[in-house]
Amino acid sequence: MSQTARLSAITVYPIKSTAGLSVSQAMANREGLVFDRRFVLVDDNGLFITGRQYPQLTLIKSAIIPVGMQISAPGMPTLTINYSQFTSQYEPITIWKDTIQAQYCYQEYDLWFSEFLGKPCHLYFYGDRSQRPVKKRPNDQVSFADGYPLLLISEASLIDLNCRTAEPIEMAQFRPNIVVNGTKAFTEDSWQQIKIGEVRFDVVSPCARCIFTTVNPSNATKSPLKEPVTTLANYRSDESHNIFFGQNLVALNEGIIVIGDSVEVIKTKAPAVYIDNAPIKRKPTQTTQQGNHSTTDIQLTCQRVIEETPTTKTFLFTSTERLPSYLPGQYLAIQPTINGQAITRTYTLSSSPSRPEHFAITVKREENGVVSNWLHNHLMEGDQITAQLPSGDFHLQRTNNNKLLLLAAGCGITPMLSILRWLTDRLENVDVVLIYSARSQADIIAYHELLLLAEQNPCFTLHITLTQPTQIPAWPGYQGRLNQAMLQQCIPDLAERAIFVCGSASFMEHCKTLSQQLGHGLTDYYEERFFTPQQTQEVATPKKSVSILFDSWDIMVKGDNQTPLLQQAEQAGVAIPYMCRAGICGQCKVKVVSGHYQRLADTPLSEEEKTDNVVLACSCLANSDLVINAI
Repeated sequence: MSQTARLSAITVYPIKSTAGLSVSQAMANREGLVFDRRFVLVDDNGLFITGRQYPQLTLIKSAIIPVGMQISAPGMPTLTINYSQFTSQYEPITIWKDTIQAQYCYQEYDLWFSEFLGKPCHLYFYGDRSQRPVKKRPNDQVSFADGYPLLLISEASLIDLNCRTAEPIEMAQFRPNIVVNGTKAFTEDSWQQIKIGEVRFDVVSPCARCIFTTVNPSNATKSPLKEPVTTLANYRSDESHNIFFGQNLVALNEGIIVIGDSVEVIKTKAPAVYIDNAPIKRKPTQTTQQGNHSTTDIQLTCQRVIEETPTTKTFLFTSTERLPSYLPGQYLAIQPTINGQAITRTYTLSSSPSRPEHFAITVKREENGVVSNWLHNHLMEGDQITAQLPSGDFHLQRTNNNKLLLLAAGCGITPMLSILRWLTDRLENVDVVLIYSARSQADIIAYHELLLLAEQNPCFTLHITLTQPTQIPAWPGYQGRLNQAMLQQCIPDLAERAIFVCGSASFMEHCKTLSQQLGHGLTDYYEERFFTPQQTQEVATPKKSVSILFDSWDIMVKGDNQTPLLQQAEQAGVAIPYMCRAGICGQCKVKVVSGHYQRLADTPLSEEEKTDNVVLACSCLANSDLVINAI
């Protein structure tokens, strides 16, 4: 029985070339999705500005609010765009070869964007008087998208691409509006007309791709290998050397599409034929979509249990299905059933994507850890466990720096093992130094493998320091807590390196302080904290009713001040992505637009996010009426 194709992700890009906004449902019309590329930045000559020229546009984030939008970007104050402030002035602007009458917004907005980009620019809106016919379809309209209102890509096509590329590629690099799963790779090439939810779409043409796809949207840097363009040119290219990935769509009617909707193929056509000169370099696996994390369950079987130290075990898992792929450093959320209750915990994958036949998590037994003790005491070879797709923002692709410093303490070695295995297996020419802090010789996790990796990889330098070394046998290496002198001796070029840090909260703060003291600007600095989940404290305030508007979902809830936002959202049918439900992973971030609230946990949040009223839905209580937006 064939699998049904389904809508797995929806993304809108309110301002052309800026960051996407993931939504659980959207209204589609003849111009595309509502809120999608209705704004554009232009220069003094009225020519549109894109991420091809200014990759930093991808760092600008938008949040929909009742009066308009809130805009944020690194190093900038939050900007509120209010529809009521727009001028009535329409002026000609140029998008490629099209001249469009667009509505000028407001001078104050221009100043904000000009300061961020470092060049004069102006914000325009696709207003009531704006018109722009689709090429070869004069009865259809497109706003400020390149040529067509919508872009569709299947997850299977990205999986196929990632089998061939020199580095992992994320779906977000292609900026699709609609992502579907349950298909074979490039099945969408043969679609001519489809229906999703309430809407029929014509599949008009393959989407030609450009250098913008090489930009990593999380840090606005271009791939030094020019991926995915390099690989696509070898197997998705026509005689004119245009490269294609994804399909352009036009909606034939107005209606709503919702994640989970089935994809009905109404008409098909002969797909374009491309010469395939891109060899497959690795086995196909499912690919994580950054920004559109799925919470689809996967079933794993424990293949092997390895005792690393007296308090730490590694659990290897396989599956009857192909294991999803991931990026080195990401985590896996597992959900064992303990005493009849399903409990979710996240553990960093210590395995490497270069070894796709299994997942591995390395778990230290915590004194009061419900899940860690259960794993150590009960999980055996052959047992099955439920997990979610790998996820997380701590991974090797965050940087393009070819000089790395990995700082780890205790179980914080696990993401570093994944990174080191990946670099060594792929023979990457990356200068990497690991400084690993452990209590004693007996507490060093994967000690013999670390020595082997250092022997196999000429670009890898290993340093281990012990805080409480035993006398017999005598420890020949560094001793004591990580300090400035140790760092200066091991890594004299520390300020030039991308730094990845993982360990306890105190270790993280200590490393950050030392790095700053030694001249690192922290712009290429990444952290992954390990925590012991704490029990939520009993709420002492009297219970009262509050109104919660989940504005991005257009749902109002009559709730209370003692139930976490995530739980109240779920009861109302609002789908907020989550993983751990314990204030650890950070997947359930939402923004409080107005109202008073109490955070029960905030460690995954940056200081900027805290200032910007970003909260964890699983660990936030309403103290008053609230308005909540998706991020």
